[in-house]
Amino acid sequence: MELASLPSLSCIQETISTSYAMSSKETSRMFLDGHHYEAIVTPCLEEGAIIYQVVLFRDINSHVSLEEELVRKNRHLVVSNALAGTFINSDDMSGIYEDLVLKAMAITEMPIGMIVTIESGKISIESTKGFSVPLRAAADSGKMDEFIRKLFLSETPMEIIENMEDGMPAEMWDDGIRFCVSIPLRSHGENLGILMLGSRLSVSLDFDLASLLSITGNIMSLLSDKIRLFKKARMLSITDSLTGLYNIRHFYEELDREIERSHRYDEQFSVILCDIDNFKAVNDDFGHQAGDEVLRSVSDILTSNARVTDTVARYGGEEFILILPETSKDKAAALAERIRIAVSSCTMLREEGGIRVSLSCGVASYPVDSQSSKGILYCSDMAMYKAKGLGKNMVVCFDAEGYD
Repeated sequence: MELASLPSLSCIQETISTSYAMSSKETSRMFLDGHHYEAIVTPCLEEGAIIYQVVLFRDINSHVSLEEELVRKNRHLVVSNALAGTFINSDDMSGIYEDLVLKAMAITEMPIGMIVTIESGKISIESTKGFSVPLRAAADSGKMDEFIRKLFLSETPMEIIENMEDGMPAEMWDDGIRFCVSIPLRSHGENLGILMLGSRLSVSLDFDLASLLSITGNIMSLLSDKIRLFKKARMLSITDSLTGLYNIRHFYEELDREIERSHRYDEQFSVILCDIDNFKAVNDDFGHQAGDEVLRSVSDILTSNARVTDTVARYGGEEFILILPETSKDKAAALAERIRIAVSSCTMLREEGGIRVSLSCGVASYPVDSQSSKGILYCSDMAMYKAKGLGKNMVVCFDAEGYD
């Protein structure tokens, strides 16, 4: 009998119930010829024995499609809440990528994760999890940059790499990675970076996993765009608009943090205060725009000589100040001398015929000279003014005996 010719369930049950006792019905689902059916099995009893069973089939395609759509929407909602909640609840943007990659790994059940951003051609590995020490060192040293750039420029929504023939770097293969998926982070048509997830075991990429990875990537793309905008706004609030260095407010915050950190770990740090000698004459002779150009040139020299861990700030007017973590006074003095030589050797304002300027620098250290922020600033200020008094264009280290 064809399915379409079956009588209704209520009609059959009414007929059977007039002659036979019926036990409880059982239902199950099956997939047949491209359709989902619900099978309803009703045994009919006579004197406790099953005489026959009635099997009814109901087409539930629309019901199953609705269920699947609800599952997809629920999965999207769960992933959205998990990732967006991490962003919203974070009070420290410096660690937001680490939190997000951990969440992405948990959602997709991948034991390896990495988030990379690229801006103005510069690769920034924001966070790695599950990497061995050698693999992380290889990534930090740039050995994986070519691989990362290739993934970054890919137009496909998802790249699957399972062996070296697919382009997997030798460093990853040697680390035991046997499955890697790269998802581009794009927003408003712009590539922001990549989310990479992987495993040291082979992974079967089915529809459900691909869908989950796609959802995760889409949400991570939106969040990466928000993070970038947030960081830009944050950077504008803590930098000097003329030189691009940190402003004095951020410097004070960093100084307090460095004092707290150095006190906790029983370490020392140093401060260098620099002042451009005879800067007023530059403004008087060439104008304030030329003076601004000199300030930017000196700023560039400071940042090019400082380490990534150092804080370089515009202290005010023609003064600059640096915080050097885990640096003794003699090492700070050596850096100050390199900066002084670099500045005095640089020809500035070439279009106006060229001039050279010099710096007077004062160096002070925590906890040798002081254990407070005000004290450290006072000591570096006194040392800098002593350099001015001794003839300018020199580096002087604070010595309490010299200020009696």
